[in-house]
Amino acid sequence: MRKTILIAGVLLSLLCGCTRIKTEYVDVEKDVPVSPLTTYSFDGKSYSVHSLFYSENEDYLEFLIAREPEAPYTSYLMLSVMKDHLGKEIDFSDYAYLNRVDYLVIFEDIYHYYPSEYAPRTGTFTVKKSSNGFGIDLDAKYIDGKSIKFNYDGVFLSLDNK
Repeated sequence: MRKTILIAGVLLSLLCGCTRIKTEYVDVEKDVPVSPLTTYSFDGKSYSVHSLFYSENEDYLEFLIAREPEAPYTSYLMLSVMKDHLGKEIDFSDYAYLNRVDYLVIFEDIYHYYPSEYAPRTGTFTVKKSSNGFGIDLDAKYIDGKSIKFNYDGVFLSLDNK
């Protein structure tokens, strides 16, 4: 009896294993922007940006510039500036401006991570209000020689109303 059940099981598995599976292809439409909103460059290479967000409180404006069109964001640039410095050019080599007090620059992608403690050593950073929304001009170089550049004047979606 045991041999009969074993042989039936083997025959059944062979029969199922020989059945041809029909692959069905379905077109999926995603509501994500195909063309980038803008670009930034890191270490001389240009990258597309598909998400632009901002948030504000009493003292600071914060910006999230991300390569991905939706969360989770793995490649992004996070900028923050004290509202007192809107329209002013912040020079990273000028020690009158303090990292994590007057400004904040964080960059991350799959190969690099520059936390807020690792501020750029040279370059400039300007945030201003414009008729389109906000204008940001970042041209900075880290101590390891890698540069990051971002220049955009336009609409940022509010994270506060998300």
